[in-house]
Amino acid sequence: MDDALSSYLLDHLANVGDAAAAIEAERARTADPRLDEFLDRTAEQLREDEAILKGILHQRGHRDGTAKGAAGRLWDKLRAVKLSDGTPLERMQALESLALGIHGRVLLWRALEEVASRYRELQAIDFGWLKARANECHEAVDRFRLEAACAVFAESLERSDARDVSPEGTA
Repeated sequence: MDDALSSYLLDHLANVGDAAAAIEAERARTADPRLDEFLDRTAEQLREDEAILKGILHQRGHRDGTAKGAAGRLWDKLRAVKLSDGTPLERMQALESLALGIHGRVLLWRALEEVASRYRELQAIDFGWLKARANECHEAVDRFRLEAACAVFAESLERSDARDVSPEGTA
């Protein structure tokens, strides 16, 4: 089971598991009900993706069910920078990390769809649906990220403008 496809699947399994755990830890603590609802749906999708990846790995002879030694480093930043705590800039950066990770799911499903005809265990999977779902999720998190960016940069501009205003009577 020491082949490239299995290694790739294990790496994505680690990322999906790490992302779901990070989101589940944060989702109830956000002050934005829309973001909280999005995080609920995203965590659920990630757990579904995790089950799909584990199923494929099981069919490939991997009985462990874990992703030992796989990466999952992208989610370290999301865990370190909380969506509910920290500065507005940190929240924006956490959303950006989440967007990158979700885009990784799109890339995963595209890659597997491309090689599915060569692997029996991939042939029954609806990669079109998985890609569409991941794309929708990416678009949603990107809307939150852009909202956060507007707030962060508007606040930054306001502080900058306030510093540029000279007190009356001075040259």
